[in-house]
Amino acid sequence: MRIEVTGARDSLLFHWPEGAEEYSPVIKVGVSGFNYAKPPKLYIAYGYRKVFGALRRRILVFRNEADVLAEFVGADSWAQDKRVATFLRRDGSKSYLRVDDPLPSRYKVFNVVRSQSVVTGPYAPQCFAAIVDEADLPLLAAVAIAREQGEAPDMAETIPIVKPTTVDAINPPVASHDRSRDAVQALLDYRSKQETGGSFTGGNKEADEFLRQNPFAFLMAASIDRGALAEAVWEIPFLLNKKLGQLDPKLLSQMRLEQLEEVLRSLDRKPRFPRQSAQTIISLSGLVFNQFHGNAANIWEDKKPSNIVQTLEQIWGVGPGIAHMIVRILVDEFGYDPGPEGLRQIDVKPDTHIIRVFCRTGLTQNRSGKACVEAARQLYPEFPGLLDWPAWEIGRTWCHEHSPECVKCPLYNICPTIDIRIKERQS
Repeated sequence: MRIEVTGARDSLLFHWPEGAEEYSPVIKVGVSGFNYAKPPKLYIAYGYRKVFGALRRRILVFRNEADVLAEFVGADSWAQDKRVATFLRRDGSKSYLRVDDPLPSRYKVFNVVRSQSVVTGPYAPQCFAAIVDEADLPLLAAVAIAREQGEAPDMAETIPIVKPTTVDAINPPVASHDRSRDAVQALLDYRSKQETGGSFTGGNKEADEFLRQNPFAFLMAASIDRGALAEAVWEIPFLLNKKLGQLDPKLLSQMRLEQLEEVLRSLDRKPRFPRQSAQTIISLSGLVFNQFHGNAANIWEDKKPSNIVQTLEQIWGVGPGIAHMIVRILVDEFGYDPGPEGLRQIDVKPDTHIIRVFCRTGLTQNRSGKACVEAARQLYPEFPGLLDWPAWEIGRTWCHEHSPECVKCPLYNICPTIDIRIKERQS
């Protein structure tokens, strides 16, 4: 069997009964040397779909929208090795080929594995799967034809060869076109390894417990979290409570600015800008006491994220970035569930770390907070704010402004700004 690349197109809107999906690029191939009266023309389309608990690579091999020969999904290791899998079916049936079934001879030429060894997650089937490199056009097409044709001796015995018409056609511009998608998936992969319920303060268990049990303390820490080490800022409400003997919104709202500033300066861990932080705390305290009966949790309970953000932006010094960060932490740490539509309303907080990571990975070309917010909305509309924590942690841990630790970074394999010579020295 011979596969000849005959053309390509930038994108395709593929229509399914449940909706449309965009694929890009789409490679057109011709198949010859097989038992066809007329050599077929096939299309290999590259896209993404959220499935089995993650945003995964999605590849279709089809003649037309009514005749899809095979669907491939990114393996769990796709971010590292770019392998995709297709679940095999029994002959003449839509049932999956189980691991205790005999393997049809037409599949023996391929790399067939137990599906659970390469694709896991909610609702992932347990059956036989063929695993292929996503850039191997001949094998993608050959597996698809094998699924369609049934037992065919020459399929089992003939290794497909490729006859490209252009140099670029055999290596479709998947990486360059979908680089941003690769970066999003890498961030989501890293996010899945981050544990919630950790320490806000870097190890002060008493302070962490205080933050989790006192919504007002949590809201105070988040509202003044700017310009200093995050762990130090998040310990301030606990220290302030010990210093004053209380953390009462009514009393704090009535303190003079200079008085509260002096107290903040006396703490063992203090904000970078004590006067501005004092002004924020007084403003926050007045909001909680006057509008929410002294209970900070009333700000978010039974409220939509957009309404919460609007309320939080009334606090002096709290802009949309901090407001969205607060809502995202409520989801991660405090059981706040806004539902699918609500998650779409939560943005990233584009601080210096996130802007740097987004620019270096190609998620945005514009080094601005607004560009980062828009990029997250476009690339992961289901929950843009989910990209916040992994990008922030990667930015401050490895992706430094100067002397970044690229080899240690979880985005090492997909980051386009890493000097190729670094990778060569490590290989």
